[in-house]
Amino acid sequence: MSLTGIWLVSAAILDPEPTSKLGLMVGGGIVLVATGGTASIGILLYLKPSNIKLTSRGIEISWM
Repeated sequence: MSLTGIWLVSAAILDPEPTSKLGLMVGGGIVLVATGGTASIGILLYLKPSNIKLTSRGIEISWM
């Protein structure tokens, strides 16, 4: 979702259309960036926390 939001913001800035649509696209892109990032962090921290171990083979990251 965050990548889609970033794409929307950049497409809105580069688009030669009238500026009446610019605010809507930038606003929508910002909402997607914020909610996508927040949802991803929430899932990784609270719903599926990771298990990180430092072993002789290196760093092992797994999800339970």
